[in-house]
Amino acid sequence: MVVLLTAGLVTPSVAAAEGAPAVLGPVANARALGGADSAEKLKVLGEMGMLGDASRLLPLSDCSFVTEVGQRALAVGKKAVSETARLAWADGESACTRWIQELFFHALRSDQENEWGTLTLKQHAAEVVGLNATPQMLALGVKNFVFEVYNWAVSSGQSRVKAAALTAYRGASADQLTFLDVGVVEAHNQDVQDKIDQDDQKDQEQKALEKSRAAKRNALTVVRAQPTDELANLPDQQFISEIVRRAERDTNVYATALTAVLSEDAAVWKEFINAGIYRARDADLRRDAQQRAEADRRRVLEIRTKAAQSLVHPALVAAADSALAGGPAEVGNFLLYGQFQSLSQSFESGKQGKRGRYLNGNGSGVWLGPNKPGSAGNVTWTIRPGLANPDCHSFEMSGSLNFFLVPDGGSLSPNGNPLSSSVSVSPSDDSDAFRRKATWCVEKRSADTLAFKSAAYPNYYLRQQQDSSVGLGRSGPRCEATEPSRPGQIPPEICLPMWNPDNFAAETAWRIAVPNPPDTSSEITQRWLNDDALRARAGEPVDAEQADGSVRWRDYQHARLYWRQDTGVHEVRENILDAYLKRFGGHQFANFGPPVTDQSVTPDGIGRYNHFVNGGSIYWTQATGAYGVWGAIRTKWAEMGWERSFLGYPTSDEYAIPEGRRSTFQGGWIDWIAATGKIMVCAGSPGQSASCRPPA
Repeated sequence: MVVLLTAGLVTPSVAAAEGAPAVLGPVANARALGGADSAEKLKVLGEMGMLGDASRLLPLSDCSFVTEVGQRALAVGKKAVSETARLAWADGESACTRWIQELFFHALRSDQENEWGTLTLKQHAAEVVGLNATPQMLALGVKNFVFEVYNWAVSSGQSRVKAAALTAYRGASADQLTFLDVGVVEAHNQDVQDKIDQDDQKDQEQKALEKSRAAKRNALTVVRAQPTDELANLPDQQFISEIVRRAERDTNVYATALTAVLSEDAAVWKEFINAGIYRARDADLRRDAQQRAEADRRRVLEIRTKAAQSLVHPALVAAADSALAGGPAEVGNFLLYGQFQSLSQSFESGKQGKRGRYLNGNGSGVWLGPNKPGSAGNVTWTIRPGLANPDCHSFEMSGSLNFFLVPDGGSLSPNGNPLSSSVSVSPSDDSDAFRRKATWCVEKRSADTLAFKSAAYPNYYLRQQQDSSVGLGRSGPRCEATEPSRPGQIPPEICLPMWNPDNFAAETAWRIAVPNPPDTSSEITQRWLNDDALRARAGEPVDAEQADGSVRWRDYQHARLYWRQDTGVHEVRENILDAYLKRFGGHQFANFGPPVTDQSVTPDGIGRYNHFVNGGSIYWTQATGAYGVWGAIRTKWAEMGWERSFLGYPTSDEYAIPEGRRSTFQGGWIDWIAATGKIMVCAGSPGQSASCRPPA
C-alpha cells in the first residue's frame, strides 16, 4: 500500500517523483474561530461528488458534516477518507474542522493514488467477462463492483464467474481484489471451457481454436491491452510479439515474453500464453508489493529520523518504531493515520523543584502548574511545523484549532526588547507577524531538556518565572522603556535585574513529556518528583495514591510516602515501615498517626528512626530490630538523651505490666506507674538484678 501523508516531516516518494511535494504543514488561511466555513465544505463536497446535497449538508456542525462525508466515502470505497473521518469524529469538533480544512484532501489523495490499481483491476475484470463498465460503475467501491460483475455473469450465463463473484462478494476486501485480478480470469476460462465442452457439434480442431483465442484474450489483459478478435486470431509467435511490444520494460512479463518469442518451439509459445505469462505477472506483483513495502518502510524511517532530530516528537518516534517492528499493515496504518495521531506532547518544567509542573494554557492565559484532571488548563499541545519557519515549531493547544502559544511582546523598545514579557494562547489571524510570534526554535539545554527561543524576539526564550507564571526571558537584566521627557524624544531605558542570571538556564529548561500526563497535583507526587535523594531511596510508584480521611499515602518500590495537611510529605521504609504497618496498623495507631520525619539516621550513625505526629517514634538497628516508643516513656527517654543514654536503643514495643506500662532497652527499661503517673528508670534486665531510680 502506497500512503502519502507526512505531517510536515517527510516528502512522500511518489509525490516527489511527480514533482509535487505533499508536505502537510499549517492550515492555509487558518481562521481563529467558528470552525470550517461554507467555501471549505463546498470543496469537500465537490471532490466527493456531493454538491447536490449542499443545501442539506452545509448548515450541519463540522462533525455532523464529517459523518455524512465519511459515510459516502465508505459506500464508494474511499478507505482513507472514511477512516480519517471516523477518527476526526471521535476526537471532537476541532478535529472535524481540521479534517475538513486539511486532512480530507490528504486522505483523498491517498485514496486516489491507491485507486489507480483498483481501477485497472475493475477495467481488467470487465474486459475479461465482456462487461461494458460505465464510469459510474467504475467509481463504485471494490465490493459493489464485484456485485456488478456478479449481476452481469447471471445475465450473460457465465456460471463459473457468477459463483466466484458471489464468493468474493461475501469475503474480505482482499478476496474481492484477488477475484478482480486473478479469480475472474480463472472462472472465465472455466466458463469458456465448459461452453466448448458442451458444444458437441464442434470438432476438436474448432474447439482448440476457440480455446486458443480465449487464452490469448486473457493474456492480453495482463498487459492492459484491448482483447480484440484481430489480436486473438494472430499466430502464437506473432501474438507474443504483440505482448512484448505492449509489456512494460524491466518486468518479468516482458523478459519472459521476449524469451518465448525468440524460441522456435511452438510448445514454448503455447505454455507462455496459457500459463507462463501469469507466472511472470505474479512475480511482478510480488516484486511490486515488496518494493512498495520497502518504500513505505523507508518513508517511516525518514519520518522517524526527522522526528528524532526535531527533539520534540518522542511520541512520533515511538509510533514509528512500533510500526517498523510490525509488518506492511502496521507500516501502512502509521503512514495513513498513526503519524497524525502522534504529534501531541506536553512540556514539563526541567527546573529542580518544579518537576511535575507543566505548561498549562487556556483562553485566559498561560501558567506553570501540575496536571490535574478536570482543571481549567490544558497541558497537551500539538506540535506543528513552525508557521514562519518549518525548521522550528509552533505549539497549538490540543483541542483548540488554530490557537497557538505566542508572546504578547507587542512592539520593541528602542533597545530591541519586547515591551511585555507575558505569553498567551491566541487565535491565528494568518498575518506574517502572528506566524513569527507563534514560531519557537529549539535549543538543547541538557541530555533531556530543551529551550524554546522566540522567532519574533531574538535572544528571548520561553521562561518559567519565580512564581507559577510563564513569560519571555533572557539572560541578565531586562530593560524597560521609560516615558519620553518631551514629544518626539526617544525614551531612555532602565535596566532592571528582573531575574537572577544564574537561574536562566534552569528557568528556560523544558522536558518533552507524554501527552495527557498523569495527575501530578498531589503533594506526595510533587515531592517525589522534585527530591532526587528521596526518589532514589523510594524507587518507582507501584500503586495509586490512597486516602483515609485527611491522610494520604502512596506505595513505592522501597517506601511508603504519607501526607497530611499539618505534617507534609514524609517517607517510612524498610524495617520501620514493616513494623509500622504490621504491628501498629500504620497511621491509624492512636499513638503514632502519620510521620513527621523521613526515616533518619541517629546521631551515632548506627540506628534509623521515624517520628510520628501523635508523639510516637520507631527506632531500628541491625542488632535490635524495629520497636516503637511513645507517651510518657518516650518523653523520659528523650530527656535522657535518646539512644545516647545508658539505655541505648529499645528492644521491645511498649507493653502492659501489673503496675502500668513498660518499654525495654539495651541497657535497662522504663516503667510508667499507672497509679501515680510517675516514671521509673532501671538499669539491667527485668527479672534479674537491676538498679532502679525511684519513681519521678
